Amino acid sequence: MTEARISVCLPNFNHSRYLPGAIEALVAQEPPPYEIIIVDDASTDDSLLIIKKLVDRYPIIRLLQNLENQGCCLSTNRAIAASKGDYIYPTAADDLVLPGFFPRALAGFAAHPEAGVCVTGVKYIDGSGKPTTVAGSSKNWGNFRIRGPVSFTFLNRNIVLQRLRRDPRFLHGGPSPIYRREILQKLGGLQEELGPYTDWFNVHAAALGFGMIHIAESLVAFRIAPGGFGDSGAQNPIVALKLWGRVRSKMQSTKYREIFPLDFVKRKEAEFVYYAFAGSMNISQRKNLEALRRVLPPKYWGDRVLLFLFQQLHRLSKVIILSYTRLGIKSIRWSEQERDGY
Repeated sequence: MTEARISVCLPNFNHSRYLPGAIEALVAQEPPPYEIIIVDDASTDDSLLIIKKLVDRYPIIRLLQNLENQGCCLSTNRAIAASKGDYIYPTAADDLVLPGFFPRALAGFAAHPEAGVCVTGVKYIDGSGKPTTVAGSSKNWGNFRIRGPVSFTFLNRNIVLQRLRRDPRFLHGGPSPIYRREILQKLGGLQEELGPYTDWFNVHAAALGFGMIHIAESLVAFRIAPGGFGDSGAQNPIVALKLWGRVRSKMQSTKYREIFPLDFVKRKEAEFVYYAFAGSMNISQRKNLEALRRVLPPKYWGDRVLLFLFQQLHRLSKVIILSYTRLGIKSIRWSEQERDGY
């Protein structure tokens, strides 16, 4: 019997400082990936030099170059099209895979070949690699413990829905999912029109449509750094809501409406509004504070008082707006059929 193969599909744009660590973590997996396909998206830093050194060191790495910047989705899809593995792991050059992820994922897929995706818990790191936290993140990622020695479990559609009712952010995109190849192809790879929410859509569609392998431990590290692909939707709530409209339309389309129950879509819409405002307000506060400190360096007591008042007013406005949007979440309920677990 041929061994199952994982293809890593990794787009890169100006992340030369993170590439060596990301690649070292990937090749250290046991078993290592069948191939690592790096698509350099017309980087302007020394990424190509770094990648070519890595190619010389590790024969499983293949380099593809975009002559012009194509963006994360198209670059990842180019890697997927060139890959040959049974399972596809789309990841980023600034994220890290932790020891044990690949062998557990392969064991899970071997035991449950019907699963569309394998998802593990997520740890957060900052730009320097130190542990950090994210406001509003799920406390349950990586904390859903399974009794006994089993290192993974299979969750069917009904169980996934039940988990999402208790923890709306149970499923994480980014560096967490490994997809069965044919499932990711059915989904169309990364969908550029959904922007940074293509990960969210794909992992939910795969898990709700085909069931999922769940690994309790957190075996990937997601880097929180300004300017990343996932950060693009949080910069502006209007942009985020426009992108969400595309996600909602796709979920309600003929192709996906049986996968995404209508009440699930409505609940997600209310939650998305809340998190869109929360993310953008956090970013705007950081930017405004940085600008104020440049214009008015807190040398005098008056400057310090002004900065303090600004922080307090921002917090108050944030509490008011988010409390108001949270009312929308509370006003939406699961249907009786869904609450009973079908």
